[in-house]
Amino acid sequence: MFNIFIILIISIMLLAVAYLFIHFKNFSWIRCLTHPKWLPNLLSIALIILCLILTYSVSAVTIIVIIYLIYAFIICDILHLILRKALKSDALKKKWSQIYRSGILAFLITICLLILSYYKAIHVEITEYSLQTEKTLESDKLTIAMISDLHLGTTMNVKKLEEYCTQITEKNPDIILLLGDIFDESTDKEAMELACQAFGTLSSTYGTYYVFGNHDVSSYRPLVSLEKRDITDNLIKNNIIILDDESIMINHSFYLIGRSDKSFFKNSKRKTIFQLMEPLDTNKYMILLDHQPLELKTAASLGVDLQLSGHTHNGQIWPVGLIAKIFHVNELNYGNEKIDNYNAIVTSGIGCWGSPLRLGSKSEIVFIQVTNSKQSFQK
Repeated sequence: MFNIFIILIISIMLLAVAYLFIHFKNFSWIRCLTHPKWLPNLLSIALIILCLILTYSVSAVTIIVIIYLIYAFIICDILHLILRKALKSDALKKKWSQIYRSGILAFLITICLLILSYYKAIHVEITEYSLQTEKTLESDKLTIAMISDLHLGTTMNVKKLEEYCTQITEKNPDIILLLGDIFDESTDKEAMELACQAFGTLSSTYGTYYVFGNHDVSSYRPLVSLEKRDITDNLIKNNIIILDDESIMINHSFYLIGRSDKSFFKNSKRKTIFQLMEPLDTNKYMILLDHQPLELKTAASLGVDLQLSGHTHNGQIWPVGLIAKIFHVNELNYGNEKIDNYNAIVTSGIGCWGSPLRLGSKSEIVFIQVTNSKQSFQK
């Protein structure tokens, strides 16, 4: 299914480039160059190549710019169809036609989309969920703070991270969870060390816990600045507990079960959910941490109460999330899914991958409040 998704994305991009070529060729300032006849075609191809070259430094930006140009031209085409019939004055029709055929409006719309996307990327929102359980909790409620997919350096620097760490601490969570891809192949060692120090300032009742994502120690690029040992040593130095295919009981009340990440590009030898849960007391509340939202039905059948994941970014740029949802690229693309007494929550992440741009999704810190339904009923 993932291969089908990739083929679909590539096909859409090829159609997008063809669509751009047609529009570029029809620009008024290109159409005036009709001798020789092949010159407009050559110039439109050159313009597309220029767009690619200008954004070559980050491949993700190349894709996004092309997508936004497509959106802009579609908007202009719709406006053209409407205004061609709505405008009564020939002078106004001629003026609009000049604007439409120049391509200026399309480029302005593209710039506006880029500005909006940058704002959505750097503006972090708070998302809250309220859950209930019939299992006994030692306190009336359990408040969880969750961060995923920071991709340090792409969207957020260490100074901004420190501000968010302060905000999280001020909300007095019981436990703080870092769900992978906090770092990636573009994070340098110094930034990683400073980020770990920032996470070390987080304060909660039961501490801060970390599971690795597929980008933290990446095999996507041949040369990376971080090794797993670098990250592990700095996390431990700052009192952050790493759960890598292991579990821990918290306050004699609930379990945290942290899974090793299942990478796209290598067969992971991580333990199964059954192996991780076999020695545990399933009468206790079970929280499963898995960077990628996988095996939801299996987790539900084995008695997991809450599964927390990131990874998807909710598509980051529309309509990637919609396409992923239609083709079931991820078992859960975003939000909360409930199966009997089991809940799965997937966050869109606090940061972005590849470029500091979001459209149709949000950057977020997630807070989850779990209450005991029996205690709530008695009150």
